[in-house]
Amino acid sequence: MPPSPPPTKLRTRPEVDDAGSRPVSATATVVPVERGATELPLLRHEFGDTKHRRVTYTLTANSRFRAFYDDGTPDDFRASAPTPEVVVPSSARPTAPKVLSVVPAFTWTTDQEDDVITHRRLGNRLRVELARPWFTTGADEQLALLVAQGDPDEDLLPYVTLLGRDPIWDTAIPPRSPTLNGTPVVLSETGGRVLAVGHPVWSHGDSWYADVPLPATNSYSPLVRPALARLQPHSLQGLALSPAVRADFVPLLPDRTLTVEPAPDDMLQITLDGIGPDGPEPNSVRVSVERLTDTGVEGAASDPNDPEAAGWVPVGGARGELGVTLLADAPGPGPLRVRVREIELIPGGEARPLPDGVEPDQPSELADRVVFTDVVPIG
Repeated sequence: MPPSPPPTKLRTRPEVDDAGSRPVSATATVVPVERGATELPLLRHEFGDTKHRRVTYTLTANSRFRAFYDDGTPDDFRASAPTPEVVVPSSARPTAPKVLSVVPAFTWTTDQEDDVITHRRLGNRLRVELARPWFTTGADEQLALLVAQGDPDEDLLPYVTLLGRDPIWDTAIPPRSPTLNGTPVVLSETGGRVLAVGHPVWSHGDSWYADVPLPATNSYSPLVRPALARLQPHSLQGLALSPAVRADFVPLLPDRTLTVEPAPDDMLQITLDGIGPDGPEPNSVRVSVERLTDTGVEGAASDPNDPEAAGWVPVGGARGELGVTLLADAPGPGPLRVRVREIELIPGGEARPLPDGVEPDQPSELADRVVFTDVVPIG
């Protein structure tokens, strides 16, 4: 029996950083099969780098007798068979991500049941902007938030995400470490075990982004110091996690639930609910009910359905505190909307001087600021 031929090496060019989630295909090799052969020669696929990949090979056989037939198409003389997916693990430790910015983020949901309209702002999340390149370890690469398992030891503090109370508010102290489910990993820097909570990334412009949700706490607007790393779940043992990087402290926005429903006598019942500070001052809620009219702005057209011409004029309003149900007038015909603002009263600030009898319509530059605003259309 003749000796087996040497393995055939297949090379594939490396992907660029925005191709990590896009499938690509290419002809790997063409192997002539001798008459009477019962098996293929050993093939070794070399990609020329250390990236993780998911590969599906398809074997396509072409008949050697095609030239002897006048009829039929090439597909009549070809047979194909896919093979099971092959997972190629990453064989190098990821490099640390370069964090460009971390800002508070939120998302919205809207529900309506009968005449009750509910808007929810889900806060307690971060948007992380990352520099290119990404997918340096191949497909499925993620941004990991590193958290401790329970209360972290002192040697782990520089490498895990920490929470703290904002000292300007009278509010509860949050747990030092958020409670999340993740993949147990070992830090190369200390040998300690932490949890890596992976999040997918997406690109826009010249940057990559990841949205990182955190569990809500009983503390108003706590400060979080994220510990972040590049995570490749499909890696050889001990090579899944990059070195950790720490971002600056960022305040978390609290969840808010705004409910608007009709009340008797042409009134609306409005409630903005969620956790707020116990002091020095509770957050103020200001409601304005507005009607669409063609006389709301100077020179407006007579068509109230033209959003560029029609104007909104106030017809009712109310003021109160967070968590308190307010009643506001909603008189007359025409489309209405409810504009709600939550205003944070900053301790130690000084309000701008205003003439006697004039109420401030906009938040003061030093004494308060708007931390929530929403508009609810009323049919």
